[in-house]
Amino acid sequence: MASTLETSLDTQIKTFQEKINELNRVKNLISVYPDLVEQKDRWNSKYYSTPSINPQVDKVYFKYACGCCPDASLLAFFYKNEDGVNIYSDPHSIVIGEQNIAGIGDIPSPTWREKLRKHHIPQEFEAVIEKHFADNPPVSFDDDEDDED
Repeated sequence: MASTLETSLDTQIKTFQEKINELNRVKNLISVYPDLVEQKDRWNSKYYSTPSINPQVDKVYFKYACGCCPDASLLAFFYKNEDGVNIYSDPHSIVIGEQNIAGIGDIPSPTWREKLRKHHIPQEFEAVIEKHFADNPPVSFDDDEDDED
């Protein structure tokens, strides 16, 4: 029977080996994308990013720039998975709107389409973003209802 320490060390070795394998996959992608860089956000999350992937991205997700600010910017992260590695556009996120400070939902930036075009993000993502805003319309809370006598 393996000791607790031996089990712990085996787990750590497995974790490190998985990380080494991931780093080797990223290293191999440098030959495909010589301008690949590692970017970090304010939380120190890593994004492998290159402008070369911008016209090829095939996935997107949305996230607020801050979890505590009621008017946080809404970011779109465009990427393509290659050999198990997410390769992000450059920039690795694009501001497309902001959280509605007066209630719920999101308010689109008036320039989000231009930003996508400027960075050569495929046009089909416009429909994805439009759907996000249609599914999350800004609804303001009305404080006047509480003031009725």
